[in-house]
Amino acid sequence: MTPIFWSLSEANEILQIMASLNPFAYLLMNYRYAMVFEGGPLYGEMADHLYFWSLTIILIYIGVHIHYRFKNKLVDYL
Repeated sequence: MTPIFWSLSEANEILQIMASLNPFAYLLMNYRYAMVFEGGPLYGEMADHLYFWSLTIILIYIGVHIHYRFKNKLVDYL
């Protein structure tokens, strides 16, 4: 679903919605806009940036919480 070889604007509406929810699509489109296109260095609107960074912070918080909860049993699980 990441738009590496295709432009997000060329996809149909359902794929555009699904790709906009994918955080890797956000990173790839930022890279494309910074390196390939002559536009500004950031892709999307403020809502896209807030979605990506809030999702990133939530996933980091969940990962840290799980790590601290199971740090004594980590060797047993490995």
